[in-house]
Amino acid sequence: IVAIVGLGLIGGSVGQALASSGFVKRVIGYDRNPDACAEAIKQGCVREVADCLEDAREANLWLLAVPPSEVHGVLRELADVIKMSAVVTDCASVKSAIVAGVPEALETRFVGGHPIAGNAGQGAKFASPDLFDEAVWVLTPTPRTNPDAVLTVEELVRDLGATPVSMTPEEHDRHAAVLSHLPHLLASALILQSEFLTFPNMAGGSWRDITRVAGSNPRLYADILIQNAPVL
Repeated sequence: IVAIVGLGLIGGSVGQALASSGFVKRVIGYDRNPDACAEAIKQGCVREVADCLEDAREANLWLLAVPPSEVHGVLRELADVIKMSAVVTDCASVKSAIVAGVPEALETRFVGGHPIAGNAGQGAKFASPDLFDEAVWVLTPTPRTNPDAVLTVEELVRDLGATPVSMTPEEHDRHAAVLSHLPHLLASALILQSEFLTFPNMAGGSWRDITRVAGSNPRLYADILIQNAPVL
């Protein structure tokens, strides 16, 4: 049994991919937003949703697809809910701050993760079962992480079509800052500057290429940039 917490683009895509695989017998979705739950069911991301985390307590594997600032809150709730043998992983694009704040009760069973995949859409409406095909999925286990927990998450990642790559949380954040977070920041800055131009229609292909990611979820990226501020 897999429980997906957060039924947006990433969580919804995981649910869709699992629906057509033999990795699990049952997928339970949970989101605090009732509209997100309804959309996830409509899009075939999950067949059932829980009213609260405790309703999914039988899950063997928990995948947290929530913004970085919400991961610790969910982990604290899970510490009193999940089975002793259950494994937990997340999908946040910042790792050092998250790994450092994992509750002691979950330290050996938590495997930090970050799928390098996505699109410009927001929510389960834009989910795709192929979103992770041939993508890199970074895992950031620590010396305290149970090797069996890592193997479980690696199996999930491969089943979703991605390739698991392990590195330290610090290595992940340095790479993410240069390869993802700074490009998003620069793209947004350029868009803001363009508002003061007299002839913005002069923009060509290079402008479209460099500003493409500026359309990403602004709240999510503000969260990401704050969380990864020590590296940026």
